[in-house]
Amino acid sequence: MHGTVSTHMAKQYPFPRTLSKSDFDRAIWLDFEGVANSQPIFAGVLFDEDYAPWLIDENVKLLQESEVGIQYDEKTNFMNWIFELAERDNRCIIGYSVHEYDVIKEMMPEHTEKLNKYYRNALQLAKKHFGSEFHRKMNGSLKSYLLSDEIGYRYPFHLLDFSVKDTIASLWKHSRRNENFSDLSNRVSERLETKLHQLIEYNEHDCRGTEYLIGLTFE
Repeated sequence: MHGTVSTHMAKQYPFPRTLSKSDFDRAIWLDFEGVANSQPIFAGVLFDEDYAPWLIDENVKLLQESEVGIQYDEKTNFMNWIFELAERDNRCIIGYSVHEYDVIKEMMPEHTEKLNKYYRNALQLAKKHFGSEFHRKMNGSLKSYLLSDEIGYRYPFHLLDFSVKDTIASLWKHSRRNENFSDLSNRVSERLETKLHQLIEYNEHDCRGTEYLIGLTFE
């Protein structure tokens, strides 16, 4: 999830600024998790009401051996799959802000033309619908939108203090130090599985919350 993103808004992006109801119904909702100045290690994908989490960094690949039930794929393979879905079914790819756009463009510059065609910015769509004044009140933050009485989303209170940065740092550290998940002690493996469950839950609310927010623009 991304907070204030006003620093991006001065730059003009070439993707469409509108979304039809049929586009909304077929959309792929995408959210990356990572730390600043690094490629993401985790992605959440929601389409046709089905959500799936993915590990997309080789350094945390061993986490797919945990009891959590999460798959790994190399990040360019993962994005090729997303683009195949978009092209095959004429689906938009929607991220909350331009963050996902920037990450994908850096990851796969050869697909910039496809990205410009299929990407939509939910933040831009929300601001257009709810108005600049309400948008400023929300500080451009997805979490602020979802927690507001006006939006009415049921955001879990136990996730309010969840730290993506600390969680990813812990997952990264223990993954890089070990060859296999079975090499970890029971105490460490259970702790990592708890953190991974929390990250998945947090990310799923990013995806479903963004879909919910944009769905309100059609009411």
